[in-house]
Amino acid sequence: MVCKMMVSVIIPAWNEEKTIANTVARARKAFPEGEVIVIDNASKDETEANAKQAGALVLRESKKGKGHALKKGLAKASGEILVFLDADIRNLSPSMLKRLVRPVMNGECEAVIGTFSSPFPQTLTEFAYKPLVGSAFPEVAKAIPDSPLSGQRALTKGLARKTRFLNGFGVEVGMNIDWVQNKTRIKMIQLGSIKPVFKGTLGPREMKKRAHEIIKAVLLKAKQYKRVKKLNEARLKAVYERVSYVL
Repeated sequence: MVCKMMVSVIIPAWNEEKTIANTVARARKAFPEGEVIVIDNASKDETEANAKQAGALVLRESKKGKGHALKKGLAKASGEILVFLDADIRNLSPSMLKRLVRPVMNGECEAVIGTFSSPFPQTLTEFAYKPLVGSAFPEVAKAIPDSPLSGQRALTKGLARKTRFLNGFGVEVGMNIDWVQNKTRIKMIQLGSIKPVFKGTLGPREMKKRAHEIIKAVLLKAKQYKRVKKLNEARLKAVYERVSYVL
């Protein structure tokens, strides 16, 4: 039997004026009795105005980085269940969001990670995340095998309050490792094919920066959980060289 609990949808957004209104509208339709909170992370476009017009509560966060945005959203959220959601999915549907939340709502788990297929290559996952997490934290790689950097997640507020949100593109890395190490009940839910806005214009410099944030997050957690020996110098060098070559 499903127990109705309030859902707070938290959407970090940086320069997402083209998609934010649709994202907010779909989230409001999925959870009409819930709330939608957009954290405008120092955008320079109409993200804030468009989100407000679509009916979201908008918070400004001047400190850049997804971790800062999620923490701000958590502090404001009223719901017992939280949904973390990317702002740029063009084909987002209410059914996707309901599917994401259902196992947490039913008490089957504390966290759900939405897995997906995408028309764009998952370069950061393949070249930065998987080689290092597979070496230092094989149990994490086994527990979260698909779409490990997915931003589509549902979780209890209790778990969110215990989670340390790293900043930048290391935030999902930290969540994955901490949750598995702390024996959090996690479920993977297939959301189907998602179509994010293509951001190929980011360029190699920004992509390398993001890859290095992922690497840094794994190193930080390896030190925390005493797994540094599993990340030998040769392995790290190979990953850095591959990232530099590919990106």
